[in-house]
Amino acid sequence: MKKFIKALTTCVVLLLTMVLFVACVPNNAESATKKMKEEGYSVISAPINAEGIVEGILATDIEGFEMESLTAVWFETVEDAKKFMENFEEDENELIKRNGKCVYFGTADAIEDFED
Repeated sequence: MKKFIKALTTCVVLLLTMVLFVACVPNNAESATKKMKEEGYSVISAPINAEGIVEGILATDIEGFEMESLTAVWFETVEDAKKFMENFEEDENELIKRNGKCVYFGTADAIEDFED
């Protein structure tokens, strides 16, 4: 019985840890637009007429000579999002991430604001 409780406790702790570390990425352009505007970004959101893509946003925040930017695209399927990422290469100034059907890329600070 003690082993079972210990194992159960360990599982619960692991699940809670996973929930805390999962990015809280918006699930559509409307919620992403609201979130990024609250963070101080200018946001353009529009449907995209391309196969497999549902919608996307472009968010920018310019302060002085520094600019943070993020582009997020929501796909019809997770497979479409994965295929898109295969054709994208990161560089030192721009990162790319995927969460389900959403692929987002931009500067590190903008990605952090998008995920918070």
